[in-house]
Amino acid sequence: MSQHLHLNPLLNYGKQQQSLAAQDDGEQEQQSEMSSRPSSSSSAIRHGQLQSPAMLRYPTTQINTQSNETHAVRDQPVYMMHDYRYWPYARHPEAQNPLPALSYMAGGPYGAPQHQPPGDSFIDMRQRYMPWQRQRRTRACQNCHVKKVKCEGNGGRCFNCIRANIECKWIPMKKRGPKPKSKLSESSPVSSHSSTVQLPRISELHEELQKNNTNLGLGTVSCSQNSRATSTTTATASPRLDGRNEPLSRNRKSRSVSASIDSGAVADDFYRILTNDTSGKLGSEWIESTLRRFYSEEVPKETRNAVIYYFEYFYGICPIFHPAMFIRRVVEGRVDQILIDSMRASAARIINRHTGSNIDSDKLIEDINLKLLSYLEDPSFDYVRAVVIMASLNGGECRFMMYNMLTCLASSLVTRLGWHMLDARPIDPNITWKDWISIELKRRTYYVVFQIDGYLAMLSDRAMSIPMKRALVRVPGSSAWWDHLANPRITTKIPTRFEINMSREDIIKSGSLVHSFVDLCAFTTIVSRVNDLLWDLKRLLPTYPNKDDFTPSIKHLEGYDMDKFNAKLPIRSLFEIDEFGYVHELIVAWRRKLVNAADMSDITEFSRPFPKFGDYTHRTYQMRLRYFCLYTYTVPVIHFLHFANRPSYFETTSPNKVFVDNPDIASPLSSDAPENKAIYEILATVFAERLNRGLLAYDVISESWKICVEAVYDLVRHLDRNRDIPLERYDQVMPFCLLTSMTVLIRNAHICRHFIESSTANDNIKGMDSVREDLAQSTTALRRLWTLLCDLSQIWRVEGIGYLMRVMQVEEVVNAADLLSGLSL
Repeated sequence: MSQHLHLNPLLNYGKQQQSLAAQDDGEQEQQSEMSSRPSSSSSAIRHGQLQSPAMLRYPTTQINTQSNETHAVRDQPVYMMHDYRYWPYARHPEAQNPLPALSYMAGGPYGAPQHQPPGDSFIDMRQRYMPWQRQRRTRACQNCHVKKVKCEGNGGRCFNCIRANIECKWIPMKKRGPKPKSKLSESSPVSSHSSTVQLPRISELHEELQKNNTNLGLGTVSCSQNSRATSTTTATASPRLDGRNEPLSRNRKSRSVSASIDSGAVADDFYRILTNDTSGKLGSEWIESTLRRFYSEEVPKETRNAVIYYFEYFYGICPIFHPAMFIRRVVEGRVDQILIDSMRASAARIINRHTGSNIDSDKLIEDINLKLLSYLEDPSFDYVRAVVIMASLNGGECRFMMYNMLTCLASSLVTRLGWHMLDARPIDPNITWKDWISIELKRRTYYVVFQIDGYLAMLSDRAMSIPMKRALVRVPGSSAWWDHLANPRITTKIPTRFEINMSREDIIKSGSLVHSFVDLCAFTTIVSRVNDLLWDLKRLLPTYPNKDDFTPSIKHLEGYDMDKFNAKLPIRSLFEIDEFGYVHELIVAWRRKLVNAADMSDITEFSRPFPKFGDYTHRTYQMRLRYFCLYTYTVPVIHFLHFANRPSYFETTSPNKVFVDNPDIASPLSSDAPENKAIYEILATVFAERLNRGLLAYDVISESWKICVEAVYDLVRHLDRNRDIPLERYDQVMPFCLLTSMTVLIRNAHICRHFIESSTANDNIKGMDSVREDLAQSTTALRRLWTLLCDLSQIWRVEGIGYLMRVMQVEEVVNAADLLSGLSL
């Protein structure tokens, strides 16, 4: 049913008056024609329109009306019907006073009477009961067209979309007639290996692609320093289409593929992902037509930008899509809009930076978060993936309450859908390729939820929502038919499926990004073990007296079994507990096993034009980015583990002491200082209470404190070895890593300054040189990380971390440390 109607301007009454005889002839003609059209038909009643009891007869004068610039000019008679908006008022607005704009009518009261200026009584009487004629539309918005309802949008936002609170999209009209033939440019033929098309904006890339259909790749952003400064985009052409855009024969395509594989080259685009066979895989003809449709006006520009930039910047972090099949669903319009909006929100800052768009990311994130709560009763696969993407995004945007809620929701969804038991039963070996892809997507989605749930459990000081002992899911696989958009470099020595014990050289040669993803899953198990250890240390050590008033109440419940650590109290360090040292060695061994991102710098050169998404060079570049970020993941985990190695971690009134004595390190700020109170209030919105205390504690055991400081120095060296990686490619975990590292450096500078001042007062210069060197190194590292954090504020939302560092007087600490390190005693 039509929701909103626009009125055409009525004909001038003076122009309509003709001779009485002509009017009588017109009346007869009108009566005969009205007899074929029921005046009070069921359609009029269905539309809620009130038929006037006294239908006046008007001449059948034909008029030319034109709704807007896109509608054709049509001849239509002057038969008009009432507008249902004025029901139950029979009085119709003046013809000389057209209806107000749509926004006014949508906001006004329903059925409000219209005030009319005084006029000629006879004209007013005629026009008062003049029936209203619906203006004919030649097209409708996309939503009304799909639902097959009448659209009254007039090219703007129609009332149907306003009532449904959705975006009103209009498909651009195309010119009729024969289309001009594409002309070959005067330049040399386009080649995927030599020629590139330099375009300043990704949107211009899409416009160019949909004009000539010669470049069918996803088109990635060039990573050279010059292109990053000017936001240029480099796109390479497809190797299967020459400059004349001629169709390729089957023999020519097979020769091209076989020659490329024999020569050791790798595929460049969708055309080389899959070949035609009988196993249900996607064929090259489908890929070519799908990409043409993807870069045409059939896919909205906002959707295309969201997909492209998400795959370019966030697919390595959250690889829960099969790119080829997802592009197919996008073209066919079978993707839930909330998933597209989630991808657009994740890449909003990148899209604004490279395309000049003005996406309000904050409002978009808030709208999506509200919409996610309305789909809880009927979750689809797209909905689950949207929840996963938004959970990770809210964590990166410092929306920690929503991050907590969506992560718990994602954990509950994958458990309720049974994805944590995908491999509890053996899978049919004769499964089709598409079914295998579906299972693999669920595996990857589960492990992404497993990752974000593990980190949230550590930050929130709680157990994981999905216990590792109840996860019956194999690690994500990697095969020649899956690796993103192209086949990997296939040799006899490098397996196509994932293997745990592959060497770093073979991992680089394979070009398979799934290795970094599986490494992160393995690290999540270590994070979960660290989290359990931090809680068990406080729960299982005999720090409570034997009286019932201080005994945990859970002990009196049936079935509770309190295990004990094999440690004799008091202890000098938590390293005397075997589990503590073993977990630390697990983290160090995992970091040592990672592929060194700096070793791949010769493969991923940023000075040359960047290839298309999915080829071997692009995958190795994405692999280097992931391993660069994975190294930084270990820094905050090491810090949180060793921050627990302090006496203040065990706050109890028990006479049983955990540590022999406390370190002689006093905090420069008392616990009730205004600075500390402000810091605690800020940190309380992010971390649990025990972690907040650890970020500000000065009584960490010296053995653990040296490990924390050395981890920060290793981080600075790691950043220096990979200076060519642009800041926009840094992971969202990087600000969190910088936060814990800078708190360590600030405290280390305070400790060194306290030692220098006390030694100067006592005329004790023993060990002064080493302390000065440590202070100078801490100051240099602190300045380096502070500058990096300020630069990241232009890309990620890290204003809260920057404010926290200023409250901790990071700038004053750097200036004072410079002064102290330069003094000669």
